[in-house]
Amino acid sequence: MKITVYSTGPTCLRCHMTKRALKEASLPFAEVDVRDDAKAASFVKNEPGPRRGARCCRRDLR
Repeated sequence: MKITVYSTGPTCLRCHMTKRALKEASLPFAEVDVRDDAKAASFVKNEPGPRRGARCCRRDLR
């Protein structure tokens, strides 16, 4: 399973907590900063779910 964390940058507390939990669970993940990737930002915006903090997806938009 591939996990991708779509974050909003280094100051996002929820993003930091999500990445820490994944690391503590020894689950590998890729991180995409939606501020630098318009395609990722559009993907996250159109996905159902919460609109605050990190978004984790098991599928990749690429």
